[in-house]
Amino acid sequence: MLTEISWWGGLVFLWWAITYRMVLHGRSPFTSVSIFATYLVFAAVAVLLALYFYPLTQIWLQYAYMGCLGLAVLAFLVAMFWPETDEEDDEDEEEEEESGYSGWTLVGNIVLYGPQVIPALLAASKCWELAKGFHWIG
Repeated sequence: MLTEISWWGGLVFLWWAITYRMVLHGRSPFTSVSIFATYLVFAAVAVLLALYFYPLTQIWLQYAYMGCLGLAVLAFLVAMFWPETDEEDDEDEEEEEESGYSGWTLVGNIVLYGPQVIPALLAASKCWELAKGFHWIG
């Protein structure tokens, strides 16, 4: 029988593999800020998920865990809202600017980042408990 970490970790890894093959294949993470942020979201969520099932007894691990969650959220926001500029497609950009943020882009982002939300919410619940232990929250 699979443990929780094996099951969730396998799910995240599978989703990463599918996403990489369909969306990111052949694109270097250093060609675009949003592509780099997408790689960073998946990596940070994988670390959060791996550490979720372990007790973080040392104070530096607790701070690192909360920092990793902050990094994942920041990378997600950058990946979602960083403006993309392609000098080659000036005509296509003008048409896209007129139509605004398309519905297909929203659907693509939900499919891309949807499975990352569950481990991030699990990490947020653990960070909430850690913050209570630090007496940051009443």
